[in-house]
Amino acid sequence: MIRLPRYTKKDILIMLGLLPLFVLSINCLLFGQRYLREARLFVPATLITFIVLALSWQLHTRVAVTVRNRFPRDRDMIRRMFIAIMLFAIVTGYENKKFVVDYTMD
Repeated sequence: MIRLPRYTKKDILIMLGLLPLFVLSINCLLFGQRYLREARLFVPATLITFIVLALSWQLHTRVAVTVRNRFPRDRDMIRRMFIAIMLFAIVTGYENKKFVVDYTMD
C-alpha cells in the first residue's frame, strides 16, 4: 500500500472536505452553467479535476512534510516558511506549465 505524506493527522479529512468545493468552483468557472446542466460534462470534468487536484495536494503535502522534517526547530520557522513558499511556487508553476503545454499541444 502506498504511504501518503501527512502533515497532520487530519490531512485526508481536510483534503476530502476542501477538494469538492475547489472542484465545483473551478469547473463552474471553466464551463459555466453547462457544467451543472450536462451530465456528459459534469461527470468526467468532476473526476478529472478531482484526480488532478488530489495529486497536486499530495505533492504539496510532500513538500511541506519534507521541509518540516529538514528544519524541525522552532527557530527555523522563518527559514522553513520561506523555503516552503518558494518550493510551492516552483511546483505550482511547473504543474501549470506542464498542463498548459500538454493541453495546447492537442
